[in-house]
Amino acid sequence: MSEKIANARNHGAIAMILVDPNPTPTGQRELISLRRSMSRNDSGLVALQVRREIIEKWLADSNISLAALKEEIDRDEKPASVPLSGLRASFRVALEKITKKTDNVIGILPGSDPSLKEQNIVIGAHYDHIGLGYFGTRDSSTEGQIHNGADDNASGTAVLMDLARRLSLPTHRPLRTIVFTAFTGEELGIRGSRYYVEHPPFPLRSTVAMLNMDMVRRMKDSQVTVSGADTAKEFSAWVSQAGKEVELEIQFSSGRMALHFYTGIHEDYHRPTDDWEKLNMEGMAKVSDLVLNVAQRIASSKESLNFVRTQPATSPSQSSPTSHPPAPYP
Repeated sequence: MSEKIANARNHGAIAMILVDPNPTPTGQRELISLRRSMSRNDSGLVALQVRREIIEKWLADSNISLAALKEEIDRDEKPASVPLSGLRASFRVALEKITKKTDNVIGILPGSDPSLKEQNIVIGAHYDHIGLGYFGTRDSSTEGQIHNGADDNASGTAVLMDLARRLSLPTHRPLRTIVFTAFTGEELGIRGSRYYVEHPPFPLRSTVAMLNMDMVRRMKDSQVTVSGADTAKEFSAWVSQAGKEVELEIQFSSGRMALHFYTGIHEDYHRPTDDWEKLNMEGMAKVSDLVLNVAQRIASSKESLNFVRTQPATSPSQSSPTSHPPAPYP
């Protein structure tokens, strides 16, 4: 819908009238909520829905068939725009745009080495979810129900806090500075990550690595997927060795210049049923051990990492649940 709205606006439209050309199944509403498709769109266009029978009467006065237009578009796979001369429509819309402030939450653990502490490692996880599910739920019938997001991503946030506690202990104190970041607005389009990149607490050139956790509590068969290991020559060996030490099987996938830890998609993803009762607590603890091990290796290395430039990753708008964009990928 967003692409259609942008296309209409680019062709000079100031409003959209929407109609469903298909017969409505028994028991279903012909007019559906636009909240999921347009509620967060800032295109500047006003949209309204009109019942099919009303549109068909309008078009009949101009000898145009809605069914014929649909058939032509489906057949030729291109627009079949037709001017409706003499047809006027007027309507009144009263909208109130409500915006609210939200924050990234950042904690900084200074490095213990006089020289290396000028460099930092970002360890992060997004803490937002999809609220009542009006935008993002995989089951439209659950709109209005609370979506807690226990795995996506309370799990990553919990691991983040556990890592902050453990790395601050004297026995684990890293040589490099650690920037623990709980990102907001990931479900809105990684907005918290983008804000971090635009307003970093330290110059981005001083960030040597980023470790991101997203959906890490549904582990099966002791398997963890780690993307981004191909972005530094040292990453693959370090992650593999860390996996052996905590008895985890590591599956690698390509990614941005960051390490992204993830235990897999499941049937409760973006549904109200993603709740704490289904979490694998033992698996989450192992993920914490794994990330801690990798973070210590990076933080303690006396040498600079040898980064490898990889092919650009899939854009955020095209990403799938199994390829969440690492954040903030500085």
